[in-house]
Amino acid sequence: MASPLPGLLIAALLSGLLSASAAEENRPGAEIYQGSCIICHSAGKHDAPRFGEHEAWQHRAEQGLDTLVPSAMAGLRKMPPMGANPALSDIELARAVIYMLNAVGSQFGEPTSAELKVWRGIADDRRKRR
Repeated sequence: MASPLPGLLIAALLSGLLSASAAEENRPGAEIYQGSCIICHSAGKHDAPRFGEHEAWQHRAEQGLDTLVPSAMAGLRKMPPMGANPALSDIELARAVIYMLNAVGSQFGEPTSAELKVWRGIADDRRKRR
């Protein structure tokens, strides 16, 4: 009879991978900002709006998430797609955008899966038109 050990090892590995993926999906916007966005948004590199500067973010907040999140997904001006971090998931990127907006007084909440789907569609359409 074959040993169940290989199957158990595969299941354990997959479980670990899925758990790591789930943990990444649960990272808050502040953590994502610190790990990726801070590079440009702390110093205004390439004219990126500086984190915490109300004036720089107010107009963007007025545009709303339906404009800002797809722009971050697709890339805009000197910002590459996914904020130059292709390892980010759509929800992670959205949380980072929301974090930066809420830091200057906006009150955006956690994005829904329906919003993420719409934003991904808009971003993909923008990239196709380039």
